[in-house]
Amino acid sequence: MQTKEYIDDTLFHALQSFIEETTGIYIPPTRKYLLEDRLRPVLRRNNIATFSEYLSLLEKTQFSSKQGLLDEFKDLVSTHETSFFRHQTQMNQFENNILLEYMSSIQSRSDKTITVWSAGCSTGEETYSIAMSMYTILHTKYSSWKIQILGTDISSHVIEKAQQGIYSDYAIRNMPAIYRQYFTIQGSVCSIIPPIRSLVEFSVLNLKDAFAIRKLPTCDMIFCRNVLIYFKEDLMNTIVHSFYNKLVSGGLFFVGHSENIRNTTAGFIPYSEGERMIYKKQ
Repeated sequence: MQTKEYIDDTLFHALQSFIEETTGIYIPPTRKYLLEDRLRPVLRRNNIATFSEYLSLLEKTQFSSKQGLLDEFKDLVSTHETSFFRHQTQMNQFENNILLEYMSSIQSRSDKTITVWSAGCSTGEETYSIAMSMYTILHTKYSSWKIQILGTDISSHVIEKAQQGIYSDYAIRNMPAIYRQYFTIQGSVCSIIPPIRSLVEFSVLNLKDAFAIRKLPTCDMIFCRNVLIYFKEDLMNTIVHSFYNKLVSGGLFFVGHSENIRNTTAGFIPYSEGERMIYKKQ
């Protein structure tokens, strides 16, 4: 079937509203053609004649038990750029200073569990990077502590890949050599070893869903890097407040280098003077 392969302005605004409603992501008009390119193969594969018909099917699917088409749509409109030990400077700071300083501040806690949430984890590289760092730093001096790491994303497709813990040798090409010990490498296939995988639990979660966030365990640290930039200011502020409420007193919040939460009304303070990527709950 021939597909009507363009999105006019009226339909774009309808799709834009639907994307915000279902995912919270704001797609600016400048990305209309990118949206067309991502969605066009779906129409052809599913024998859907027009983008308008596709939107109607998505709206119906939203309220049905068969949400495969909607799950695929959420995956396509999300950005899944990630890598192991991304933002190396921040990760070095986490490993060399922050983690042990934080452990020292909570060592008298009766519940010997440290919980970290990687929000918007995509295919799991960030989450496993955190797990490898924490295991390396804590498994001797703090061996009695349980490490609990949560990885969540709105896309069920990327969560399935993250749960597998299998990556290509290209994915680990720039990884610090010390962390290669946490992979079983067979040819070009690199699999996270069980002791690291056991620290991590992945699940699908929409950051717009405040109720789902409240059901998560209280966290010591939250990583949400290069995610907030895709939300409008009011939703970003709401999500940051959800993070603030989910953290223990003194808990830490890590953002991306292009994100600045100082204009939000949540009670975060910079971790250190001049810091723009790590914040602390008062």
